[in-house]
Amino acid sequence: IGVSIGLVAGYFGGWADIVLGRTMDLVMSIPVLLCALALVSVFGPSVILSVAVIVFFSWTTIGRVIRGQVISLRQRDFVQASRSLGAGPFSIMIIDILPNLSVPIIVYTRMMIPNGIVFGGTRSFLGLGIGPPAPSWGGMLAEAAANSIYLVAWWLIMIPGAILLITTLSFNILGDALRDALDPSGR
Repeated sequence: IGVSIGLVAGYFGGWADIVLGRTMDLVMSIPVLLCALALVSVFGPSVILSVAVIVFFSWTTIGRVIRGQVISLRQRDFVQASRSLGAGPFSIMIIDILPNLSVPIIVYTRMMIPNGIVFGGTRSFLGLGIGPPAPSWGGMLAEAAANSIYLVAWWLIMIPGAILLITTLSFNILGDALRDALDPSGR
C-alpha cells in the first residue's frame, strides 16, 4: 500500500501529491494504541483485527520514503529518455522507477516487521491483542506479570521476553545485511 501510494504521489506531484500526502499525515496523526483500544472494545480481540490495525498504521512510513525517492528519480535522465520515447506514466513508474526503489523497499519493509511484532506484543500485553487461547509473547508476559508468578518462576517472563528480543534483533540484522548486499553505493 505504501509503495503504491508513494509511487503515485511522488511521480505525479501536484494535487495527487497533496491529497495522498495529507492522507498519510492524517493516518500518522491517529494515536495507534487508542485506536486499537477503541476497535477492540467494539469488535473484540481477533487475529484479523490485529493484522488490520498493523497494516493500516504501518504503510505511511514506507509511503513517505518512496515518495521522496520517486521525486528525486523522476528528474533523472533515464526517466526523461523514456518520456521522450513516448512511454506513459504508469509504464515509466513500473519499468523505470520501481526497480530503482528495491533497496529502500527492502530496508523499510525489514524495519516494519520488528515494529509490527513489538506492536502486536504490546497490544497483547495490554489485553488488546489476540485472545487467550491463542499464544502470544505479550500475552505470556502479561499473564506472568499479573499473577506475580515471575517472582517464583522467573523463566515465565524471561523466555518470552528474550524470544521477542531475539526475533526483532534478527530482523534488524537481516535488514542491515540485505541493505549492505544490495546497495551499490555502499561498496
